[in-house]
Amino acid sequence: MTNENPKLKYLKNEILNYFRDNEDSRGIVFVKTREMTVALLNWMKETAELNKLNPHNLVGSNAPSQKAGMLLAEDASWVLVQFCTSLRIQLLMEKKLPQNIK
Repeated sequence: MTNENPKLKYLKNEILNYFRDNEDSRGIVFVKTREMTVALLNWMKETAELNKLNPHNLVGSNAPSQKAGMLLAEDASWVLVQFCTSLRIQLLMEKKLPQNIK
């Protein structure tokens, strides 16, 4: 018997099934919190089959200074360029935007 979380197992199977048929595709997993993006990213990096997709998280910053925010913005820009223009990054974890933002 495995100790694998059934929801994570389901997510892994869905992602792997999708990429099996669409090797040159990209995907975004939306989650509710920033902490969840970090937790999922760590789990994906520890899961050999998902790590091959070079997953990254993409979240905004609550940085107190402009300098720290700028560094994070530059990081986010690099991640987006890699995600959109190459297959270097094929999977992103993103915090879901609040529904009241239009």
